[in-house]
Amino acid sequence: MQDGLIGPVDSYVGMDLNDSMCRSTEQKASKLGLASKVVCGNVLDPGSISAAKEFLCSRESCSQILVWSQFTAAYCGTKAKLTDAFQFWKTELIPPGCNAIFCFIEIDGLLSCHSSPHDDPGLQTTLLSIESSMCEMGYDVRMGHHLLDAMTAAGLTGCQSHELAVDREFCFQGAAEEAVLDLWRQRVSRMRAFQSESKHGEDFLNILTSPQHVNRGRILMSLGES
Repeated sequence: MQDGLIGPVDSYVGMDLNDSMCRSTEQKASKLGLASKVVCGNVLDPGSISAAKEFLCSRESCSQILVWSQFTAAYCGTKAKLTDAFQFWKTELIPPGCNAIFCFIEIDGLLSCHSSPHDDPGLQTTLLSIESSMCEMGYDVRMGHHLLDAMTAAGLTGCQSHELAVDREFCFQGAAEEAVLDLWRQRVSRMRAFQSESKHGEDFLNILTSPQHVNRGRILMSLGES
């Protein structure tokens, strides 16, 4: 919850794809005295919708709900699908008379935003191709860039976007810390495109270890009200 950007709320629905983050977030909400439901999924996931609907039906007397998501919107696949999701939540899930504040955090760039002066000339082309394939399979690596437009198109009001200045995993410059590099190693090992071309995966990780590594990626947070 970002101080100064989100006013007082009495109920909280959160979405994350990391189980431990879900538990941690729910504990924080409880300490703040908020009725909360944190689910492992995204806004289009039937399980998330079902859990949120059950919780929100019990909160008909509340006045202000925070709907928060971290790094799940990209799995909606396209800006159009995310727009539809916002519209559905706004009209079908939020109880009548309640105001909902939607706060979504997402990446804008994943692979091709990273570079160093000594890159293999063909590596950036390969990274762009991998990102394009990811989009075709339903994960938009630029979804952070689309959050604000999707909220506006869905009819949310007071929409605004903010770049989060620091993220040690996605927005670092220079050589990655060992713990961060470990997370990227795991991510690369899971990506089929790198499995078939292991050299490209190694070359990409070498970029992240370079003191001259430049990262043009961003983490964007967008806000809108129902």
